[in-house]
This record gives sequence, C-alpha cells and structure tokens, in this order.
Amino acid sequence: MTDVNIDHMMIPFFLLLFLTCTQSTIINDRLDYRKMNLTSVSCENIKENEAKSITKLIFSHNIIEYLQQSDFECLESYPNVGYLFLDNNKIEKIYKDGFSNLPNLKYIDLSHNQLTNINDDLLNDLLKLRLLTYINLKRNPLGDFKNIYELINGGIDVDFDGMAKINRERREDHEILDHDHENKTSTDKPRKAFVVDNKPIQNLNNGENQMESKFLNSIIFNFVAAGLVLLVLPVGMIIYYLINKNKPIYL
Repeated sequence: MTDVNIDHMMIPFFLLLFLTCTQSTIINDRLDYRKMNLTSVSCENIKENEAKSITKLIFSHNIIEYLQQSDFECLESYPNVGYLFLDNNKIEKIYKDGFSNLPNLKYIDLSHNQLTNINDDLLNDLLKLRLLTYINLKRNPLGDFKNIYELINGGIDVDFDGMAKINRERREDHEILDHDHENKTSTDKPRKAFVVDNKPIQNLNNGENQMESKFLNSIIFNFVAAGLVLLVLPVGMIIYYLINKNKPIYL
C-alpha cells in the first residue's frame, strides 16, 4: 500500500483558496471587487464577450482616494455597465471626463466617501449621461449644493444628506412663484387642467355643474307637468258637465 503525503495534497487546495479570495467574483452579469483593499479600479484579462455581459461593477469597501483617467479607461472595458458601486471608499477627487465615456450608466453609488462638492466639470460630465437616473451621494461632506440643483433639474434623482435643506429651499421658491402668480391680473387667465388616469379634464367642476343643471331641469319639468294636470282636469270636468247636463238620469 502506497503512503500518501497529506501535506503535499493540501498545498494545491490552500493555493486555490487563496486565489479565490483575492480575485474578483463574477456572478452572471456582476463583477465584484468588494473588500479587496484596492487603491484604484482593477482590470482583469476578461474575454471580450464576457466583458460585454457585465452590467454591474462593484468596488465597494476599498481604499480608493482618486478616480483617475486610468481607472475610467479600465471601466470602459465593460461597455454595457449600467450600475457602478464605488461606495465606502475614500474618494476625494474624480477625473473630469471619466463618466461621459460610460454611456450606459443608469446608477452610480458614491456614498460614504470624501467628496466635498460636485464641481462644474463633474456636473457637465454627469449631465452627458442620457440614461443616468440615480446618484447616491449620502455620507459625503458636501458643502456646496449649487450643482446638486442642476443635477435634479436635469432629471437625475440625487440622494444626499442635504436633501432636507434642498427640499425646503425649493419649497420656498415655489411659494414665492405661486404668490407672484396670484398677484398677477390678466383677462386671459388660463383654466386649470387636472389629470385623472392620464386623461386631461379642463375643469372638474363641470361635472358638478352638469348634475345641478339636470336636477333643476327635473324640478321644472315636474312643476310644469303638475300645473298642466291642475289646469286640464277642471277644464275636462266642465266640458263633461256641459255635454251631459241635459241628459236624463236613469235610476
């Protein structure tokens, strides 16, 4: 019987385990680089057809401080990526023309980083993304919200810690606009339009007016009918009396 050296058999196993733990994980359309102590976006030698299948890239919980041009060149290797997770890093700065070369981005998570503002270069870069609908900026030390307004006005849903302040300021702006509108006098005042189930209705009060009109018409009709009955009945009785007054009554 041949002796088996257990120690030599275990070495490949532990080597495989080590490689598995230090490599990214590909699951269907997701490439996961989470908690790997990365200081930059990592690229792998992935086949072109596999890269095209990736729609979600996860770089969460690393130690990335600056998204450089080389990082975005790496991200461009995944042309169909729509969801990019960069949360829980230490990102302070982002290369100015990086995101615009990722045209299929719909969702960006930059929460729990060190961004202090959305500068004009980053703003213009993000507004070029026609499919982008959501950016998470929570838990960043943002101090300037000017360009946050621009992102929101551009149709992007922005989640950040100063949202309450933004909503309050926007509400105050709407109140001022409403007040100015009420103070305007115009003979050509537009009618209010309401939407119910996506069908425009010029004025909901029209239905109430129509019901009141039908009710009044019903009362008038009944009143006229009763008047006619009261008028015709006596006339009919008189005519009947005149016709039959000279006829003998048989007992």
